[in-house]
Amino acid sequence: MMAMFALSTMNIDFNKQTEGWQPIVDGVMGGKSEGKVTLKKGSLLFTGNISFQNNGGFSSLRNAYGSYDLSQYKEVEIKYRNSGQAFNMTLETSEYWFQPYFVTSLGGEENDWTTLRVPLNNFKKTQVGRSHTDNASEDDLSKVIRMGFINAGKKEGPFELEIDYIQFQ
Repeated sequence: MMAMFALSTMNIDFNKQTEGWQPIVDGVMGGKSEGKVTLKKGSLLFTGNISFQNNGGFSSLRNAYGSYDLSQYKEVEIKYRNSGQAFNMTLETSEYWFQPYFVTSLGGEENDWTTLRVPLNNFKKTQVGRSHTDNASEDDLSKVIRMGFINAGKKEGPFELEIDYIQFQ
């Protein structure tokens, strides 16, 4: 007989540190966008500027590569606020930028603190900016190696994304 037990949560709390989180911008391809991460009163603050100069246009924030088996969790809860640029949360299963990864939208409305809950199987597969119809499967979620945030609005200008916590439950 198989014993059933309650799953715990996995918390990423920015109350004390931002270690392992770094900006990755379009400069890797010659673009001129900017991104910077700092700690601000218990939250992670990601700021920068999106520029389309030199075929640029993205700034992202990603954690260090690791091994995150998210298949045991049903949803992610994110408490955040932003300055009006649209952002996606990303879940990567490969170190190669051209391989598919999974995203969910945080929206682009300027807001005060918002708590968003998203079922993990609602994350959509995307590849080099092209959306697929597939959602993240339990197998995909068991192979996450990195998570992050990327601007998604195709809009030039300054941005701020502040994240209080990320919780998988």
